[in-house]
Amino acid sequence: MKIIIDENGDKVVVIEKELFTKSKVRNKYGQVAKVMKKMFVKLEGQSVVINDNNREVFFDKFTSDEFIWSRDTIYSKKRLKTAKANAVKEIKEIISNAKYKNHMELFQYKKEAKLKRKIDASKGFDYYKVKFAFEKEGEEYQVFSGVLNVRIDRNSKNFVYDITKISELQLTSGNPLSMPTDNSDIL
Repeated sequence: MKIIIDENGDKVVVIEKELFTKSKVRNKYGQVAKVMKKMFVKLEGQSVVINDNNREVFFDKFTSDEFIWSRDTIYSKKRLKTAKANAVKEIKEIISNAKYKNHMELFQYKKEAKLKRKIDASKGFDYYKVKFAFEKEGEEYQVFSGVLNVRIDRNSKNFVYDITKISELQLTSGNPLSMPTDNSDIL
């Protein structure tokens, strides 16, 4: 894993090897979901600090269900769904490099998102911009952006909820920021 700086000055986490192919995600999403679930189970109870505002966010049992089975995921185009599935490999690094966007109170969220399941987001949601990429040829990267959703419970504890609104950006070249690190503890 390495981090590059894009032309906007944003940090982009580069995922060097994709775990899931587009055809595997398209044809065998149930199997992909099981692998993703195992990766998230290993993260339950762990936390990561978002560098932009020093906010500590935790992973819990709701993270995997929402991330894997949300409406946003299920109805995504296959390439975007594949990118999201592969992002799990570096999810902690992606989250730590997120940039704060805005906050929404729960009553606003319920009205806009038509919340169907009961979750504790008593104090609303914070939203962060995230970027991640896959290495292509040479110094070119296929970059994706999305919105990290962080739910805030009644005790003001922050939990990773989902990454939504994933979009594919143009191929870009970037300047390396850091050397590769080993995140094999979640695989």
